[in-house]
Parts: sequence; C-alpha cells; structure tokens
Amino acid sequence: YEKLTLKVRGDIDVRVQSIWVESSSGVFEINGTPPVPKTLEPGQQIGIELSFEPGAKGDFSGMFFAEASDGAVLERYLTGEGCGDNDDNGRCD
Repeated sequence: YEKLTLKVRGDIDVRVQSIWVESSSGVFEINGTPPVPKTLEPGQQIGIELSFEPGAKGDFSGMFFAEASDGAVLERYLTGEGCGDNDDNGRCD
C-alpha cells in the first residue's frame, strides 16, 4: 500500500468533492476513501491509501484524481511494476 496526502498549502479553504483512480487494467484502487465532500482548512490534510495489485508481471499505470468544489481537478500519474505471484502466496516469485 502507498499513502497519498492531500494538503491545503494556500490560505483559503478547499472543499474536496470527489476522489477516484482510473486504470485500464484496474490494478490501482483507493482503500477506505475518506468521506467526501470534505472541507480542508489551510494547513489541514487528509491521507488516502492506494493499493496496487497487478497479479502479473509488467509495467502498469493509472491516474489519481481529486476534484474541488470549484471544478479544479488535481491529477497525479501512478505507476507500478508487477513481478508476478506464480504460486498465489502474495509474494513475488
């Protein structure tokens, strides 16, 4: 699992309307999405936990999105390398 942090660095409140990931292979997911909409005050932050479960060898990519109430969308590129789990033990083989 990886954790992303959304933090307000400016001096105004930001209302987060929605958070999601997109991936053609479906290997990236948000675990326990924080309740949205949520207003973050300056300096306040929320953590978002992402999982990456490719189930196969290869390079994978996706996008993370967070949309504010004013329509602004934060986008972050996601990448991961799958190593394969040939015996289904949860570890790279």
